[in-house]
Amino acid sequence: MDRSFLHQDKLSISDFEVYLGDVYLLDYHSGVIKFDISTAQTILIVGRYRTDSGFTKLGVYSNNMDNEFLLVLAHDHAIFEVDWANQIVPEIVAKYSIPDSSWIHDLWVNEQYVVVQLTANLTDEKGLPTPTQSTYVFSRGTRTYLNAFAAIPHVSFHAFVDFNRFTSMMLTIDT
Repeated sequence: MDRSFLHQDKLSISDFEVYLGDVYLLDYHSGVIKFDISTAQTILIVGRYRTDSGFTKLGVYSNNMDNEFLLVLAHDHAIFEVDWANQIVPEIVAKYSIPDSSWIHDLWVNEQYVVVQLTANLTDEKGLPTPTQSTYVFSRGTRTYLNAFAAIPHVSFHAFVDFNRFTSMMLTIDT
């Protein structure tokens, strides 16, 4: 598959997710493209969320098949929660701040939480920047990492984190 199958002039895939039988591509330049692949091996575009904000990570969630659909999109200093139930008029419902110049490893959302695993340069007690690996768990609507429900530090960049969207349980393994 190349950009012509998705009707794009240029395509820079930042992230992707397969969720509930659909494929979601996050294009750095144009936003989210939701598509299916038919049994005849044809690509059927079933939705787009257009944005030029340079997002690098994507998370999706729906608790049912008809009413609620959430997107979370992140770049190096913020996470945006988008209600995408109405694809014609999507609505940004929350913006979460994260430390500036963060590198986002992964991003999840469910009915209760927005979870992000990241590396950021935070200031230590001597005032020097120190790379810090953490997972922040935001209660939906919290808006800032300083008020996050939980901040879980990791020993190294190689920490494994997984979040079960249906049970709100998290697995972390530090190496």
